[in-house]
Amino acid sequence: VPGVTSVAEVNSLWGDPESDVKHGPGQVKSFTIAQFSRVEVHVFADTVRTIVVHFESPASLEDAARSMSLEALRPVPIVAANGNPVGQLYPERGISLVYHGEPTDQKVGRLQLQPITSDAFLLRVHSDRKEQWTQDLADLATAATLSPGDDRISWLKAEILTNQCEFHQAALAIEKALAADPVLASSLSLDLQ
Repeated sequence: VPGVTSVAEVNSLWGDPESDVKHGPGQVKSFTIAQFSRVEVHVFADTVRTIVVHFESPASLEDAARSMSLEALRPVPIVAANGNPVGQLYPERGISLVYHGEPTDQKVGRLQLQPITSDAFLLRVHSDRKEQWTQDLADLATAATLSPGDDRISWLKAEILTNQCEFHQAALAIEKALAADPVLASSLSLDLQ
């Protein structure tokens, strides 16, 4: 489990890695596991941070999602800096399905497991906040549980509530965001005078 599992636990489960390469402040340990081309375990401070599973051959997005029981979840597109889709992220599971080859083919070449974080839920809200407001508010509630002090959550909530003409609730969300950021609150007070 990324963010929880130790290197010792990985080694007891999969044995010694085939390669162990220092990568920045961490390590990348590679294993060969049946039915996969390669499994990379990215480690930092003796804890697994990410697991990358490379498929023997690319699978359709639908087949990959079905094999991981993801079909009932709402993914968020992963988009490269140039705007091209490179995969799909499933925030509830911390799973990314990354495309291989042409993005339009939607063939999945690898799967990435990461800790479940508020950032993944916020990314989904940013990707569609004008379309699925009820789901976006639920995503913001989950993000708030994962990162209670993140004032971005209150700002996004205020925006969504404003779009829904829930002005009183939006004002409460703005007050909460301002209370969490006294510097911003004081600068806004100065601007309003």
